Amino acid sequence: MPVILESNLTREKRFLCVNGALVPGVQSIKSEYDSKAAIIKYLGNKSSIYFPAGHSVGTSSISTVVVSSDNWIQFIGDSSFNGIILKNKSEWTDNFIFSNSYLTNYMFKSSVGQNPTIDLSVVSFGVMGKIPVSEFSPTVSSDLASVSTTDNNPILSDFSIGSIETNLDFFVENVLTNCEIQINTPRIPIYAIRHREPIAVYRQFPTTVTVNLTFELNQYDFTKSNDFPQTSNSQSININLKNNLNQIINTYSFSNMTFDRQGYSLSVDSPFSVSLQYKKSIFT
Repeated sequence: MPVILESNLTREKRFLCVNGALVPGVQSIKSEYDSKAAIIKYLGNKSSIYFPAGHSVGTSSISTVVVSSDNWIQFIGDSSFNGIILKNKSEWTDNFIFSNSYLTNYMFKSSVGQNPTIDLSVVSFGVMGKIPVSEFSPTVSSDLASVSTTDNNPILSDFSIGSIETNLDFFVENVLTNCEIQINTPRIPIYAIRHREPIAVYRQFPTTVTVNLTFELNQYDFTKSNDFPQTSNSQSININLKNNLNQIINTYSFSNMTFDRQGYSLSVDSPFSVSLQYKKSIFT
């Protein structure tokens, strides 16, 4: 049952809060759940009788623009969150809630001419939908109480591709034009008899991290396709996101990233550029 919350007519009247904090910069949210309805078949039955053949699980896709800080990277690990969409922060009956939620995919992107964006895939093992206030859990009630006093207009930061820097040696000589960071974190729910929600949720290892960078070239030493694995090219990568005051808003740090892919592009209409990809699998 899909629920799409994306409309020019209602966007000013919708707020997304996560664990009691208002999330700015949201562009779109699409959520749906599967009730796992299955028909019971037996001798003599002439009617359709349905029952849940499994645990109901919800999924969401969220797209945001980074306007002040990265609110989502904190959920890459084992932490869960409650997402709440409200029409009025002080009146909670008109709500859409996806509880006991976990990130399964995180994608940070920034390129020339565009503000940084974050695209997310979310799985929800709790209740999803419009929930009566009388059925709110203590955690959800506490989150809503915090949101009701939050300012709607966060302090905005001016981001651009020039607001991103890396520790790679060739960053100084070349011009960074595109940056992507993708973190894939599948989840494994553990269920027990008589429990509608999992008693535990674990990360499914390995967690895969992929970093893609594109540079306009002034100076770069290309590698050969047959260098690997005889010559290992592994290094730590740090990427800093800064605001217009040159303050670091967020740092992405990955150790022992393996150089995986290299490409180059040249045409009469664009400068010489190189695309680089680094990967890492995290097992703990």
